Parts: sequence; structure tokens; C-alpha cells
Amino acid sequence: MNSELATRFVLGNSLYAVHVVRYYVVRARFSQCEDRLNVCSQRDLIAWKERRLAPRTTVWPLDDHTHGKHLVLRNYMDAWLPIVLKTYDRALFVDGFAGPGEYKNGEVGSPVIAMDALAEHAHHNLMKGLMDYIFIEEDARRFAHLQSVIDERNGSLPEFCNVQPYNGSYHDVFPRLLDVIESESAVPTFVMIDPFGVSGVFMEQIEALMKYPSTEVYVSFMYEFISRFVSRPEFTEHLDRLFGCDDWREGEYIADQVKRREFFHGLYERQLRKAGAEYVLPFELYSGNRHVYTVFFATQNGQGCDKMKQAMWKVAPFGDFRFRGGMDRQFTLGADVVDFSPLRDDLLREFGLNEYVSIDLVEHFIRTDRTLFHSGHHKRVLADMEREGRVEAKEGTRRQKNSYPSGTVIRFVEPPPPPEPEPVQGVFSL
Repeated sequence: MNSELATRFVLGNSLYAVHVVRYYVVRARFSQCEDRLNVCSQRDLIAWKERRLAPRTTVWPLDDHTHGKHLVLRNYMDAWLPIVLKTYDRALFVDGFAGPGEYKNGEVGSPVIAMDALAEHAHHNLMKGLMDYIFIEEDARRFAHLQSVIDERNGSLPEFCNVQPYNGSYHDVFPRLLDVIESESAVPTFVMIDPFGVSGVFMEQIEALMKYPSTEVYVSFMYEFISRFVSRPEFTEHLDRLFGCDDWREGEYIADQVKRREFFHGLYERQLRKAGAEYVLPFELYSGNRHVYTVFFATQNGQGCDKMKQAMWKVAPFGDFRFRGGMDRQFTLGADVVDFSPLRDDLLREFGLNEYVSIDLVEHFIRTDRTLFHSGHHKRVLADMEREGRVEAKEGTRRQKNSYPSGTVIRFVEPPPPPEPEPVQGVFSL
């Protein structure tokens, strides 16, 4: 009897142990499913919020701030295309969020702007390289519309042009894109990253692009979206990947809106440099007085930096790199109203006083992002400063005064003291 009780006791404990093990296995599986559901629900929530801010139709009206971004893009393409296609055998333009290719009232989108810049260029018959366009669009309706827009323009494109549209997300197509760039690491590549929100842009992808010195990035930083949802926990992972770090959390507690924007802009610029960009230029886009987002241009090429500054100046000729759509249309005013005193300050800060420097070094500085002025500005400023006695040229380094050909050596000096006033003849009266 005792033996039978002992056997039942052992069997009971064994069955209990089996049930306990099964319980924890089922619980673990349920927990994993719950975690997956939570992740999916967060992703769905983010996608839903981004869709609410994005247009719901296949095509939509063109807003003013997007028009400003497109003007800069066209100006840069007009300069970039002849340079790369005369120098290299191949060049690549990528639009990661291409959209339908046009807007509701027939205005052209960024893919068409890039193609038209080549088709309409006065010197495209002198270009020798192969031009590849890659347009990526995830939405099936917009992709079909984009395809039809491309088909309409095929006849106007030069024979050395190849257009490859992809129906998929930028994230999914990115590995193939990287393979194309990696196969010819010297190919000049311009990548436009222009999403509606934050979930499709990762700093690690930009870092992967910046490993290739000939690659440039034109990326929209959706500040308004970031500022609105920065405190929501479901955006934490996406903002970590957007910035490539978690330092953005400090900005959540900055109440002053101007300082908050400066913090996020400054952090993003620093992260672009950390990712490999040598030069970074921001271009702010407004709707009236409301700042909507900022486009950042990142490159490792000084000439590219200078050409982009020229492209931005044509749209915002006051030199503040801000486009206020729907207001003063400042790009029609002309450059004669520009205050060049900040460029004087930049030159003095960079080169100091009484130290001779070659004009070639001055021109290298002008091409960088350490000044917002470009290579079409500095010679007129130097000539003005020379007439004022604030610039001296080293004897024998040039032939003509107030000119600065390559090889000229100059120095910045203190302005001469003003002349002593002539004594006034006194009038005496009794």
C-alpha cells in the first residue's frame, strides 16, 4: 500500500511538472505574439498618422514650399548635369519617394524636373556620359501615373538616358540601389529623399551612401511632423533611426519653439557630418510665416557645395536660404539688394589680418559651407575692400588692380585712418 501511494505521488508530481512546463511554454509563445502585435500596431499607428498628413489622392495640388524646393533642384540639375556628364562615363539620379510625377494642375514633380533638366539643357549634345534615372514609388496608383508620365517624355530624352522606375518602398529597394552604386564606386550619384513623414528615412542608409565620395544627398527633414509627435512613444524607434542616435530626446523638453527647431536642425546637421558628409547646407521652407520643413544637402565635394549655394541663392537671393512661399516672392528682386558685409566678416574671421594668402585658398574657402556666399560673390567684395584700403595684393602676383586671377596673393589689413580735417578759417568780429 505504501508502495502504491508512493508511485501515485511520483506520477502526480510528474504530471504536475509537465503541466507547469506546458503552461510556461504557452505563456512565452503568447508573450511573443503579444510583442509582435504591439510592434505591428505601433507601425500601423505611425503609418496611419503619416497617411493623415500625406495627400490621399493619386495627384494633389502643388504647395508653395514644395515649389521652392523644386526650384532649387532644377537650378542644381542645370549645373550638375553638364559637369558630371562631360567628366564621367556615367551618372545616376535617384528619387526615393518619386510620387506620381506631376501635380493636380499639371505642374511637374521632381522626377520630371530631373529629366527635363537634361532634355532641355542647351549643351546636352556635348555630354558624353550615360545618364541613369531611378524613380522609386511605393503607392501602386501613383506609380502607374508616374509610369504614364515617363512614357510621355521618352521621346524627348537623349539616347544616352535610361529611366528605371520601381514600384516598391525606398527601404526595400535601397539594397539594390546600393549594389548599383557599389558596382561603380566613382559614379556621381544624386539621391533625393523626400518622404511625407519620418518612418522611411534612416541615418544608417545615408551613412552607407556617403561611403562613396561622389554621392550627394538631398533629404527633406520633416521638422513639423517631428515636433508634433516627438513625445509619442511609438515614434521613439523611428526617430532613433532618423537621427542615428537618441540625443534627440533632449529636444522634447525645449519649450521655446525657435530654440527647439535650432536644436533639432543642429543635431541633424551634426549627424550628417558624422555619417560622412564634409559639407552640409540647409534650406528652410515656409508656408507664409510657418516653418514646414528643411531640405538638407550633403556632399563631400566642394564644387557641389558651391553649385548648390548658387542654386539656393537664385531662389532666395537675400542669402538667408529661406523660401517663404506665398509671400514676397523674394527670388524676383535681384541680387543688388544683398548685404555683403557678412562675407567681409567671414573672410576676416577665416584669414585674419596682415597674413598673405593665395586667392586659390580664398576661393577654396568660398566653396565650403563655412560661408553662405558662393564663388560669384567674393571678387566683387575683394575689389570693394581693396578700394577702401582693406585689401593689399602682393607685388608681382597680378597685372591689374582690383582683379584676382589664379596665383594672386593678398592680405587683409586695417582700414587707413580717415584724413585729418582741414582747419576752418576763423571769422573774427569786434
